[in-house]
Amino acid sequence: MTNNGIEASLKWKDFTISYAGDWKAAQRQAGSAPTITSPSKNVQFSVDQVPATTTPATTAQQTIQSTGTAASSRTRSTSKPVALGPLIGVTDTYSTKGSAATQMVIVMGNELQQVIIHLTIKPNAPPEELVAVGEAIGSLTLTS
Repeated sequence: MTNNGIEASLKWKDFTISYAGDWKAAQRQAGSAPTITSPSKNVQFSVDQVPATTTPATTAQQTIQSTGTAASSRTRSTSKPVALGPLIGVTDTYSTKGSAATQMVIVMGNELQQVIIHLTIKPNAPPEELVAVGEAIGSLTLTS
């Protein structure tokens, strides 16, 4: 991880992602996917890479379930297929009972690897942080 105060970057597994220098990156425990949090703490996302052993839609549902979010506790949920060049994937957006935050899981990959982005946006997130998270996600590059 490098941070020059203006822009920071993080290399994890086979990818690199850049983000605003005032955002903070941390791991909950050694070996876990890094979580990157905005200065206001209203926007955060984690990025991980896994072997492509299932479809992107299945990986997205497994990611949602791994957070302890049962289907019965979701108040709103949408799933949309996406494609970007040779990569295929899915975007699942949902919210849960008792929380005003919007959750999004994006899974993109090929026949070998999948990248999982889990995004949480709380109400009143500053517009500049929404732009910054979009730029960070757009900067993601595979390094191998």
